[in-house]
Order: sequence, then C-alpha cells, then structure tokens
Amino acid sequence: MRNLLGRLNARPPDELAQIAAFWRVPVAARDRRGLVGPLYRTLTDPRAVRAAWDRLAPNERDLVRFLALNEWPEGEGPPTLAEIASRLGIPEPEARRTAVALYRAGILAREGDDDPLPVGTAPRLFLPRELALLFRRVQDEIEVGDLSGTPLRALLELLDDAELEEAAQLWGLRVIPGLRARTDLTEQLLRQVGDAERVAAVVAKRRRDAARIWERVRDAPDGAPVPLPGAAAAAGLDADGDDPRMGQRLRAALAELETSLLVWHTYRPDGSRWLFVPVEIRSPRPPAADVPPLAIVAAPTVEPPPWRHPDALAWDLLTLLREVAAGDAFPWSGDDEADLPRSWLRRVNARLWHRGEELPPPVTCPSWPPSRLARGYYADVMIPARRCSS
Repeated sequence: MRNLLGRLNARPPDELAQIAAFWRVPVAARDRRGLVGPLYRTLTDPRAVRAAWDRLAPNERDLVRFLALNEWPEGEGPPTLAEIASRLGIPEPEARRTAVALYRAGILAREGDDDPLPVGTAPRLFLPRELALLFRRVQDEIEVGDLSGTPLRALLELLDDAELEEAAQLWGLRVIPGLRARTDLTEQLLRQVGDAERVAAVVAKRRRDAARIWERVRDAPDGAPVPLPGAAAAAGLDADGDDPRMGQRLRAALAELETSLLVWHTYRPDGSRWLFVPVEIRSPRPPAADVPPLAIVAAPTVEPPPWRHPDALAWDLLTLLREVAAGDAFPWSGDDEADLPRSWLRRVNARLWHRGEELPPPVTCPSWPPSRLARGYYADVMIPARRCSS
C-alpha cells in the first residue's frame, strides 16, 4: 500500500507532529487521528507542495526529483538506498542522510514502514502516490517556465478535469461531473470570464486575505507578475516564515484565487515563484464570435417530401395490423390485392391517418412493385428504404 493516507496512519504521533512542523500545519490534537486529517489535506494541496519544494536542500530535491519522475516495474518494486546512491552518483552515507531527512518530513516512505525486514533485505524507498504526482506536477511547472504571457485558453488546458469542473461551478456554470466535455466547459468559461460584472461577482466572494492578494496582483503596472513574497505581504502574510497558522492562511488564500482562475502561479527561470492575473480577467471583454465563412449553397434539386405527423406511422401500422388480424379479415398473402374486395380496401383506407381518396395511396418503386395495400404511407416510409434501394 503506497498511498499517502496509509503512510501517515503508519506513523506514530510524535513523528506526525514533526511532519506537521515541516509542512507548517497547525494542529491542536496529539492523537494519530487528529493529526492525520489536517496533514493529509495539506500534503495533497499543490500550493503546500510548492512551498515544501522551496524548503528542500539541493540534494533533497535531487532525490525527490529522481523518485517522482521515474516509474518502477511492478515485479521489481522501488529502488534501494544503494541503487539511489548509484543513480544519483553520490556516496551511500550521503544518500542515507538525505533519505532520513525526507522521511522525517513525511515525503519519503519505505515498504513495510516499521515492520521488521528479513535479515539481509535492503529497504526500498518511494514517494507516496499522491506526493509523487504533485512533485511531478511541480517539475512540469518549473520546466514550462514563465506563463504570465500565456492566453487563458491555453492555461485552462493545464488543469485536470476535476479542477476545470470546480472552476466552472465557481463561475456560475452548472456542471455534472464527467458528463460535460472539456471543450464545452472551456468555451463557456471563456464567455463567463469576458463579462466584467461576472468577474466582479466572483471577486466579491473572496475572503479578506485572498482579496488583498488579488488587489496587489491585479494592480501591478502593465499586468506584470508579482513575486509571491510581495503578494503575500499585501495580506500581512510571510511566504517564507515558519508560523503554521500564517502558512495555513496563505495556502487558503492562494487556493481561493487559483481555484477561481483569478490568480495563477508561475515559476521564473531562476526558480522564484510569481503570481499573475491573465489578461482576459484583468481586462474582461466578450470573446470574438467564431463565425464560419460564408459558403455558396447549391439550389435544391430534389423536391422535399411533404411533412407528416410523427404519430401517423404508428397509427396506420396498428390500424393495418388490427384489420389483417381480425377474425373476419380476408385471406391475403401480401403479393397482390386483386383478390381483396374493394369494399374492404375502402373500409381500411377510411381508418388510416394517411389515406387516399378511395383506396390506400400508391407509391412508385421502379425495382419492386408492392401491392396497393402495402404501398402508400407504409411502403414510402418503411419498405422502400430497404428494398427499393437494393
């Protein structure tokens, strides 16, 4: 079991408290249950993982990057400490010190946790599944670089489906998870963002810390990105401090702004973190209508068929079946109506929805001349579609 929740539940309370101190998580309880809940919520927050990456030493980043960006065959399992040291090109004692520091921070785990290992068996180390995904996401963001000049449409492509659906709901769109295509949600979101009143309504729902950060980033000259510490200082927060409550407030404010698409996070080439407002939100305007070019339409060459009521076919088919199945119906093979009395045909015609002047209406079928009774409405709609075209 390599998920984060299982790894946290396997730790004793004193180690969980140590993990909470590294991740700047304020905790009041001292029992395992009271510690695991807040820790799991924080360790699965992309903003907390970005902050944790900033606090890692260079050798710790190398090890985390190695484990996050590599996958291990199911039969072999994660690497041992000796294999990690060999792949990173560092002495094994140094790799051990780095692994111990990451284990104490709750980032690294080993198979079996506190279970005793068989004699001669080397422990295998890995990142819990949720942390591996988030650290991989941080690496992708760093590699992409500065996104401050990227159009909002392209930025939306960076979100996963759940994040896009959550943003759509915050902007007033009705979303049924899993039933709306990404393209539809993206187009509707861009239309919502283009409405200045809608933008103001979304901003008005942000809480105080988020609102102050928003104002600082929005009012930057020429829409330039703002360093994260400067934006946090506008709300009276310290982005680099060790106060758990301040860290929690900053994460909550950034989560509000990023989830609602108002403020986006980006990395500069030097690894520093910045915030920016996309130009489509900073200066909202309706998106240009995507109107296809005019095309020449050929004059109609076929006279369209007359309109027929959608219930007529069902009515006439049931009427014909009832008449043919009646006890006093005349025997009829369906090939020719010459042996059917005209009086009976007139009676059937009078009960049809789509009727002829006297007898059931005929239809022209060059390759198959059905009987008069089978022709007309039924043959025109049902039978020739299969047999006249053959």
